Amino acid sequence: MAAHLIRISVAVPVLVALAGCRRAGPPRINVAAVERCERGIGTAVNAETSSEGSHIYYETCKDIHAEPGCREAFASASKVEPEQALAVVSEGCRKAYCPILESASLEMCKTTFQLTLASALRSWPPMHEAIIAHDATTLAPRVLQALLSFYVRGTKPWPRGAASVEVAESARQPDSPPP
Repeated sequence: MAAHLIRISVAVPVLVALAGCRRAGPPRINVAAVERCERGIGTAVNAETSSEGSHIYYETCKDIHAEPGCREAFASASKVEPEQALAVVSEGCRKAYCPILESASLEMCKTTFQLTLASALRSWPPMHEAIIAHDATTLAPRVLQALLSFYVRGTKPWPRGAASVEVAESARQPDSPPP
């Protein structure tokens, strides 16, 4: 249950904020990374347990982050329990991106930041928003649609086969209504 709440509390502010936020210039990630994440999410939402789904998500979506430290944190998060994953990605991505983003407005980038569950739940959404905006640029809508399909699925139990792979695949359709 906690993993579901963590995913939703992280996702909703990020997805709302990112809807129109893009950095100028070409994406720092490639379409293949986005497609791998989309396919992984299609598999994750059909996982037998939320733990299995979380592991799949972190492993298959690590490459939507251009900075190696953040990618490595996502890979590490794929090997821990969902309740620990947020702390792992928060710390790894914080170290990788704060020097690049140079934004005092990001709580995670302040020198006084202390990582706790509460601080991660509060500060990861704007941090991930800034990362996606910085790395994905024109691919951000696809990334967001894929992430939304995963996070929304996290509000329900994880019975095998209950969700459809088409949820993540719909991310490829920029004009399609939300699933």
